[in-house]
Amino acid sequence: MRNILFYTLAKFVPVLVGILLVPLLVKSLDPTEYGAYYSLNQLFNMLNTILLASTMYLQNHYLEKPQLLSVIQMSTLLIASGLAIIGSFLFYIFFQDFGLNITVLLLFNLVLFGIYQNKMIILNVSGNALHYSGGQIIFSLLKLLFIVLFFAFLPKNFEFVFIGQFISLFIIICYLEFLNKSFKRIPFKEVRYYTIKVLGFGIILSIIASSDMVLNFINILFANQNFNKTQLGIYSANFSILNMLVVLPPSILYLPFISKIYTEKKRNNYQGVKILFKQLYIFSFILIISILVFLYYFGEIIIHVAASKSHTENYIDYYLLTFGFALFSFSKIEMLKSQIFNTNKKFLLFIFLFVLIFTIVVSAFLFGLYQLRGAVISNSLGYLILYLLLVLVNKNIIYTRGKSRENN
Repeated sequence: MRNILFYTLAKFVPVLVGILLVPLLVKSLDPTEYGAYYSLNQLFNMLNTILLASTMYLQNHYLEKPQLLSVIQMSTLLIASGLAIIGSFLFYIFFQDFGLNITVLLLFNLVLFGIYQNKMIILNVSGNALHYSGGQIIFSLLKLLFIVLFFAFLPKNFEFVFIGQFISLFIIICYLEFLNKSFKRIPFKEVRYYTIKVLGFGIILSIIASSDMVLNFINILFANQNFNKTQLGIYSANFSILNMLVVLPPSILYLPFISKIYTEKKRNNYQGVKILFKQLYIFSFILIISILVFLYYFGEIIIHVAASKSHTENYIDYYLLTFGFALFSFSKIEMLKSQIFNTNKKFLLFIFLFVLIFTIVVSAFLFGLYQLRGAVISNSLGYLILYLLLVLVNKNIIYTRGKSRENN
């Protein structure tokens, strides 16, 4: 029971801090600064999601081969460093206005976050719920504290968000290293072998898991090319507030269902799994429709309070973003279904790459023609195609007692 409490706090506190940070940043930063912050943060979150999924090898094989802990950790750290270099290079190419200093700041944040994720996973797989929860909570609170302090006593620039995050990461990594000195003598001959292993195990899952981040980043990338800096900031603020309001409640709803679904799967009770998925769809549909209706009438007021009156201009166009976010919430259910029933991962990768290419082509066309409305439509179309293709893949899944199979 204690462990359940610790893991709940480990999820709840970072989410709460994230909720608090959205209006704080939107309110504190002017639109130009917020647009710059959001572009950088989208890339950061996308790369971190890919990294987190690539550590699944560590999560799956630590208990059976604990002697390989240091090797697999080093392999994961090499992957994190590679992602950091690639991500920083891409950022410097597409967002040259930010300059080299911001690119270097992004690079250091990504490397430190890779180390942090690595250490947290070790605590998680080894069952150390107290220190795992403590690490998550302390990092989130430190990040919030430094951002508030910087904004209170220094100019309100978006760079200080990432400087605060960097300092928080450094402190929490030192704390975690003090608790668990997990880096021992490393046989470097094995590092290359397990780096390939880790990549092979997690790369497809990584790309699929980060699908929403990638689609959002594509959207922001085209917005950066077609909007002026003030327009980008206002668009980013509406995007982040509405995304949080639409996606977060269903994500919280999914948590108890996920644990029950996995429990029934372990019991080979696939009829129970089928019932749980139906219930999840029904509750999600009711919740999401309620949110969309609420935002239709009161969303403009929320944007006004969280940001400013200027952010509510063209609200009906921004409101259309909520349909894309709603579709992605349903896509997450289909992704879970694919994961439970072991849908061919390469086929899922093909689907995602198709959606990615489709989104890029549509965005290039619609942004140029319709500007803001084009941005909204392209975002929603990408999520619609992703959802429909996932439904198409999963529709042939047959639930039977004791096993599941797919119709050919």
